[in-house]
Amino acid sequence: MFRFEITKEMIRRILPGILWVVLLVGAGCSSTRPYTLETIKTFDPDTARIDRPFEAPAYQWWDRINNTIFHQMEKPLDLNRTFRFIGKAAGIAGSRQADNINHLDEPPESSWYTYRDFYYPMTVDQIRRGPNTVPPDTGSKWTIFRAKLSGATSGFFIRDSKGDRYLIKFDGYNYPELATGAEVIGSKIFHAAGYTVPEATIVYFEPDSVVVG
Repeated sequence: MFRFEITKEMIRRILPGILWVVLLVGAGCSSTRPYTLETIKTFDPDTARIDRPFEAPAYQWWDRINNTIFHQMEKPLDLNRTFRFIGKAAGIAGSRQADNINHLDEPPESSWYTYRDFYYPMTVDQIRRGPNTVPPDTGSKWTIFRAKLSGATSGFFIRDSKGDRYLIKFDGYNYPELATGAEVIGSKIFHAAGYTVPEATIVYFEPDSVVVG
């Protein structure tokens, strides 16, 4: 007759392994709080009518001075921001939760955001085309109906033969292709990321193809 005895030494060796198995099984069978029971918001109805916003003049040089000097001086006086910064540095506070996400930590679609490449992979041609639909008609004269009086680059607003209106902006004299190239490339990247961006196209035209309205 075969006789098997369990010694204290055997128990001492296998006991840690048994405890680990019990802990893993218990953790797998333990109940957890449901991820969410709330309605998942997939679209933000931000197109409701509102009162016309107050239009304030923009001063380019003042904006630079304000953001470089005075805005930096105001940051330490924002106690909420200061204490959060200290808490994150000490490891007792996490990052601030975004205001416009749903219960799945995803941004809902809205007038300025649409699910695109991350959710529905786009082809190279779709990314290259970006938001562009119809470029200006360069085969006929453009009519200038307003000047561009704000911003760092000069330009004007035109109307082509089809009645479509466009904003024409120019590169700086000493930096050709810098601003326009960056805007065209950036608009395609942001469009693929889901943002609503204006169409941007590089066009070449002769001065005699433009008339003042």
